[in-house]
Amino acid sequence: MVNLPSQTRQHKNNIILIHGLGLGDWVFNEQFVPYFQSQGYEVTLITLPGHSAQDDAGTRQHISLQRCIAHVKNTIKQITGPYVLIGMSMGGGICQHIMADAQGLEQLKGAILLSSVPPTNSLVFTLRMCQKMAVQSPDVLIDFFCNKTNQKLIFSPHSLTHMPAKTIDHFVNQIIPGFALLEYEVFFQDLFKKAPQINHPLMVIGGQEDALFPAEVTQFLASYYNTTPHILPDLGHMIPIETNYLHSLQVMEPFLHEVFR
Repeated sequence: MVNLPSQTRQHKNNIILIHGLGLGDWVFNEQFVPYFQSQGYEVTLITLPGHSAQDDAGTRQHISLQRCIAHVKNTIKQITGPYVLIGMSMGGGICQHIMADAQGLEQLKGAILLSSVPPTNSLVFTLRMCQKMAVQSPDVLIDFFCNKTNQKLIFSPHSLTHMPAKTIDHFVNQIIPGFALLEYEVFFQDLFKKAPQINHPLMVIGGQEDALFPAEVTQFLASYYNTTPHILPDLGHMIPIETNYLHSLQVMEPFLHEVFR
């Protein structure tokens, strides 16, 4: 499901938001969408294949990363005017794929990756994460491999301390399980077989307390694309809905003003 009317819309400056694995456009709705709209941007929310309430478990387990990428590309074709991609987690991986494709990107001004999947070494980083959790949080590791959602894995300690328990439960209960193929592709396969050529401005943001894609992943990703990592304190994996989400928006502001100039 894409929040677009049937006809092509024309935008002055458009922000396209792409959520992560098992999430939905709800992850941006409460904080990011009102903020970007207040700044005068048009906002497009993309719900990836298999991530709507109408999709059953059988459908979800066969959704591939390539299908998600194709879905986002088809949505972008409906937009005329300049745009910036903002992808969270797996959505960041989708952004990387789109930017590596030189065709049809005339209006793309840049991309922002939040808590993003790395372009390569996914298996290495996953094994390091598992090793760390096996020592520090074995219960979280068990939930990870049992396809269960653990709050300690996705939220920062700061958010878990300061956010009402009902709010956290509300978010966690919206996460959809059962994406077997996507989970394999994100955590155990590299996004690219060879280094991509990316010629657009890129911002890389990660949370200092992200247990799923730790700060070392953000540092590696930024180094890979020869840009500066922005590793923000008191943020975990779920940057758009954490208590200190404003830190990320403050970092994005100068980047967006520059690329939309």
